[in-house]
Amino acid sequence: MATLSSSEIDIFLKTAPAWKLDSGKLVRDWEFADFVHAMAFVNRVAELAEAVGHHPDIDIRYNKVRLGLIPRLGRNYPTRYQNVCPDRSRT
Repeated sequence: MATLSSSEIDIFLKTAPAWKLDSGKLVRDWEFADFVHAMAFVNRVAELAEAVGHHPDIDIRYNKVRLGLIPRLGRNYPTRYQNVCPDRSRT
């Protein structure tokens, strides 16, 4: 599957400022109160990822979580992930 063009990525980043482009991936960081809360978030992301058939890179460092997505054509994956836990996010 083809990836989004540079202009499509720019448009997305303007509408979803918590995400950024890093080494060809859309990435976003979250910070939680502790490891248990971070893992609960990761488990929710896992369910969502399985439902949409696209699995992000997930990096967990105690209470910090980073998701990395390859931006694909035809699917708005980052918006789905950014809506998993917006009130507990930090950019």
